[in-house]
Amino acid sequence: MFDELIDQLQNRRTLILGIGNPLRGDDGLGPALIKRLQGKVGAVMIDAGDAPENHLFAIAKANPQAIVILDTARLGSQPGQVALVEVDDLVMSEATTHNTPLALFTKSLRSLTSADL
Repeated sequence: MFDELIDQLQNRRTLILGIGNPLRGDDGLGPALIKRLQGKVGAVMIDAGDAPENHLFAIAKANPQAIVILDTARLGSQPGQVALVEVDDLVMSEATTHNTPLALFTKSLRSLTSADL
């Protein structure tokens, strides 16, 4: 599973986006991984916290060819399980003034960049 991802990212301008709130337990996984990966991989790293939409233009300015999003999700599996989820498989959830559904966010990314998600 991850070998295929690594092959797809080889020799590409990659941006890794960590999403989540460290104050909400395991929801802080994305930012924690960004902190641990910083300087260890050849990718642009953005800790987007719990407001990734605030980073859309910084992402577009980086002009990535590929974007990897690190986030926690309810997948119906055991806690701590890791999965690669295709953007097209994301389900639109209810939007509020305090959060943007990841599916809507990725649509915005697609309109601003030509990157593979």
